Amino acid sequence: ASVNGSDEAMDSADLVSAQMRRDELEIASQVLGQIFRSYLLELQTAEGRSPFSPLP
Repeated sequence: ASVNGSDEAMDSADLVSAQMRRDELEIASQVLGQIFRSYLLELQTAEGRSPFSPLP
């Protein structure tokens, strides 16, 4: 939600997270982190750069 800046999406995410247990939030955070890392890796390698080189 914070990526696209939609207030409605952020409000919905807040409501969902308020209903989740702590262990569920930790797992969700780990999964989202993996998704974003994979996406970043895909972006970096799609442009022919090493996945470990800094972004411009």
